[in-house]
Amino acid sequence: MILHPTVIANLLAVYISSFMVLYAVYYGVQILKFWDLQSGHELQLVLERKTYLISTLLSYVFGLQLLSLFLFIFTVDSLTPLFVGAMCAAGTLNIDGFGYPTLVLKIFSFILAGLWLVLNYADNQGYDYPLIKKKYLLLVFVAPFIIVETILESAYFLSMEADVITSCCGSLFSSERVTGIGSEIASLPALPMIWVFYSAMSCTLLCGIVFYRLYVKYSG
Repeated sequence: MILHPTVIANLLAVYISSFMVLYAVYYGVQILKFWDLQSGHELQLVLERKTYLISTLLSYVFGLQLLSLFLFIFTVDSLTPLFVGAMCAAGTLNIDGFGYPTLVLKIFSFILAGLWLVLNYADNQGYDYPLIKKKYLLLVFVAPFIIVETILESAYFLSMEADVITSCCGSLFSSERVTGIGSEIASLPALPMIWVFYSAMSCTLLCGIVFYRLYVKYSG
């Protein structure tokens, strides 16, 4: 492992996020099973108090999750001078087999964390928690990705060796290179990738419209 301040910061961020998410999932599952706003049972009162704490914690955790993507990219780029052959973040990510899978998973977690924050904000606008089960169901769905991301990122940083020779961008994404995730991404046909890109953007826009309408509905 390379003892670099930004590497330590990345690992601390993912460990804190994983711990807090697991803690939140424990109570989130109870909320999914037993939440009943019409009930005056002691468990319901406990869950109502807990949901304030959990929502606040997760707001910070998922906010940290959003920032961690940029911190990760900054970190791998700043480590470039330590590896022979690396000219930018692309070379550093190619140090071992965990770099690019970690990046892909962090982008996916970034999107899910943003969706949860939007859903949580819309839920907090209603007096009767209209979206509480939906946001905790989303939390249960997001949690495994956060845990796997933590494992992959830990493996990526912990297996780094300064004497490893990696590839620069030119050779990594060259069409002559027949192996490696970089060349595989670069060799994908352009037209289908354009459709994938615009479909993803359209889906993101549609999600934004849906959540905005939910916000207007429950806050009005």
